[in-house]
Amino acid sequence: MISNNWKEITLEDVVDVLGDGLHGTPKYDVHGEYYFINGNNLNGKIIVNDQTKKVGKDQYLKYKKDLNDRTILISINGTLGKIAVYNGEKVVLGKSACYFNVKENYNKEFIKYVMYSKKFKDYLNTHSTGTTIKNMGLKQMRAFKFHIPSLAEQNSIANILSTLDEKIELNNQINEKLEELAQYIFKRWFVEFEFPNEDGNPYKSSGGKFIESEIGLIPENWSISNLGEVISVQNGFAFKSKDFKEVGEIGVIKIKNISEGVVDVNNTQYIDLEVSIKTNEKFLIHGSDILIAMTGAEVGKIGIVPQTSKKLYLNQRVGKIIGKINGGKEFVFYYLSRNSVQEQIKSIAMGSAQPNISSTSIENIKSVVPTKSVLEKYGKLTSSIISNYASNLEQNNNLSSLRNNILPKLMNGEIPILEIEKEVEECLQKSN
Repeated sequence: MISNNWKEITLEDVVDVLGDGLHGTPKYDVHGEYYFINGNNLNGKIIVNDQTKKVGKDQYLKYKKDLNDRTILISINGTLGKIAVYNGEKVVLGKSACYFNVKENYNKEFIKYVMYSKKFKDYLNTHSTGTTIKNMGLKQMRAFKFHIPSLAEQNSIANILSTLDEKIELNNQINEKLEELAQYIFKRWFVEFEFPNEDGNPYKSSGGKFIESEIGLIPENWSISNLGEVISVQNGFAFKSKDFKEVGEIGVIKIKNISEGVVDVNNTQYIDLEVSIKTNEKFLIHGSDILIAMTGAEVGKIGIVPQTSKKLYLNQRVGKIIGKINGGKEFVFYYLSRNSVQEQIKSIAMGSAQPNISSTSIENIKSVVPTKSVLEKYGKLTSSIISNYASNLEQNNNLSSLRNNILPKLMNGEIPILEIEKEVEECLQKSN
């Protein structure tokens, strides 16, 4: 129920301008300074990568929009409702990116959270056109109605939600640094062969001995062997379709739950207690486990399981990497994450109508295999990185869950702000 002192307005009432991007194709320039973005580049902030096309300054000046520190972007074509706050990025908008500039007498962050609300998501779904590709018209965007409190209340609500998001973003930044560090260590030790000697000096540059191998020179006492020398791959359990429930407490991790190096433990299907009792405990999943997809278009994708109190099981066609010796799991995780190895996995998997790779095929992938002592040192170093990474993921899951729970209540004025502030403070203290 909406609080009585909140007034109903439309999105058009709170913005100075609301438009979309270029309905056409600009002249691309690989040396350009400006990214040509669409709705798929929006994810909290503007996301660009090596595949994002660029344009030169002439195209930017021709097609630029009035983007400033009051601008919010929303995807309105294809995948609807992806949101980003403009932060001065050098971009040209495509037609699937809608933008609007929030008036000065409204809290921009509050309006952003209105866009995250279920009410707005439902509005997009009911007012969009198209069957195969959904499209949201600008007229319908302007007509979206919602309730809004006083500016003081907007500020308080936005501050509560922003505090949670800032902590989530901080954890994401820490994890990015942890990932960079782990990749650097792997390259340093196993590509450049500058792992520490017994005396602590880097092996190659301090005169370490090398032997010939099928891939060239490798450190003395190392070998070219199968990954199965250091790990095994545990297949998942073949649950029956009738076993799955849409709600419950015991989750099942499927291929779709692995994305961008992380395992999603929240959006799962479930099994009941009776089914779990009959399932061997070897199929249980724990925090910091490493999982790999073994079937489908994204075969080979690999991810870390967040620390979690949830009981989770491994579904068929998802593999769990199990170290046979200390450091084996960590070594293989970062080895399999390399682009060249991902391409190798896809090549192996393409032998049938649907891409598929077996646990044996993964174990038979050739690699430089270091000595046991080097692996153990590497494991001690990187297991803590993975553990911290997984712990930060757990914190973010808890913070996101709290934010998603309180968002609709705050947006409706259902709960006193002081009560929510206390709950948020307690959650943040637990995450520190």
